[in-house]
Amino acid sequence: MASPAPTATPILTQVPSKASRAAVLEHAANELVFAVVGHVGSGTSTVAEALRGLLQAPGRAGGSYDVEILKARTVIQNWAQSTGHQLPQTETRQLEAVEGFQNLGDEMRKISGDYAAVAKGLIGDIRRTRAERTGVADPGEAPVRPDGKKRAYILDSIRHPAEVDLLRHIYQDAFVLIGVVCEEERRLSRVMKKYENAGEAKAKRFMQRDAKAMERYGQRVSDAFHLSDFFLDNTVERLERSGAENPNWDI
Repeated sequence: MASPAPTATPILTQVPSKASRAAVLEHAANELVFAVVGHVGSGTSTVAEALRGLLQAPGRAGGSYDVEILKARTVIQNWAQSTGHQLPQTETRQLEAVEGFQNLGDEMRKISGDYAAVAKGLIGDIRRTRAERTGVADPGEAPVRPDGKKRAYILDSIRHPAEVDLLRHIYQDAFVLIGVVCEEERRLSRVMKKYENAGEAKAKRFMQRDAKAMERYGQRVSDAFHLSDFFLDNTVERLERSGAENPNWDI
């Protein structure tokens, strides 16, 4: 019986290809989403601005980022106007003004049945900002894809743990939550100084509601705060009494 003919060994030709890392980097979004969370008076907006400065620094290793700060308050304001809810009519330096936005945020979560409703609005703002930056005039319902340029979005600020869950689910490793730490007495002092009509008792009630409201749809900053990836202590005042920069302030 004749032996079977030997099977020819295929000749593998070298196909020119880019290194795996280079190929992956070509399709990298290069976008980061930061969010800040902290109890009222801790200075989340101050931290957001400081972070923007660091990311935009021209001499930054790896290159600077195009940075946009997006406000939860703007999302609530737009929702109120689109649904016929009245915005606070008091002066911004009155405690009732910020309490009015607290009420609207609670109402937004309650009516929608979505405790992450504010974060959902911020995600829409990220999409619209990306469209503007990438020259997409009217994205409609289509995805707005990143163009590979370094961009960072800073969300100011988180008030409910459901918001953290949604943002982590969507942006995954590109999402970073920064918890802003500040001693309670310092926060109380800041609230009383910022709002002209905030006496100590009134300010404490306001702070307590901000930390953990009784209602599930209310603000629950304490619960969201403990989900942070990093913590920054902002107890030291940024400015001295003279108005000069405090050399000991370094977040």
